[in-house]
Amino acid sequence: MNQIEPNGRRDVLRRLLWPSLLTFVGLAILIGLGTWQMGRKAEKDALIARLEARSRAAPTTLDDALAKWREGDAEYLRVTVRGVLNHSKERHLYEPHKRYGAGYDVFVPLLVEGGGRHLWVNIGYVPERLKDPSTRPAGAGSEEVELTGIVRLSAKPGTFTPENDVAGNQWYWRDLEGMHASAFEAGQTELIPFFLEVEPKADLIQNSDEWPKPGASKVAITNRHFEYALTWYGLALTLIGVYVAFAVGRLTNRDPQ
Repeated sequence: MNQIEPNGRRDVLRRLLWPSLLTFVGLAILIGLGTWQMGRKAEKDALIARLEARSRAAPTTLDDALAKWREGDAEYLRVTVRGVLNHSKERHLYEPHKRYGAGYDVFVPLLVEGGGRHLWVNIGYVPERLKDPSTRPAGAGSEEVELTGIVRLSAKPGTFTPENDVAGNQWYWRDLEGMHASAFEAGQTELIPFFLEVEPKADLIQNSDEWPKPGASKVAITNRHFEYALTWYGLALTLIGVYVAFAVGRLTNRDPQ
């Protein structure tokens, strides 16, 4: 194989300096992104494990959940609570469903047993035609209940999430304080600082005529970070391959120019 002369080789090495530096910078970025995704995967694994463990645990009391909330560790706890649902103050969160089509998660204030405190409860999904509570068996009145569900916190809108239409009672993200302020005058009642998402009581397919359907908008935590990490690591390997081919071609070429 023909080799280039020493002076020519030094010239080629000088010409490889910037491609080499840029390649090393690119590798650092790609490997860093892959490692970051692996860290995110570990965080999601822990979150999913906590959700699964709490979903199988015995339900706790509302006061115990409040104590956990003050410690910053209440989300996904199972809670059993008694009180009176006020359907006249329902709030509707737009939630398209892959099986039932356009519809809403129904949020209702529950006057907690003992009085003075309201807990907002997601009692389940309804299709568009049943958005009005008067079209459902519970009607627009009050209903005394005992409910078990999981604690959910107030959310924040995403970049492309529409603004909540408070006047039209059309919500696009879980705004606990906004829902409460739209239903009650300031200081009228004490607000429990989280939602309760009611558990499904029966199979949704077998009981297709029961509305609202608790659990139809099931909590799902996606965890595709391992795939993302493999993508970044794969790009890093590709970059190495491209650089090696480029460098070998330069070092073995007769004409360094």
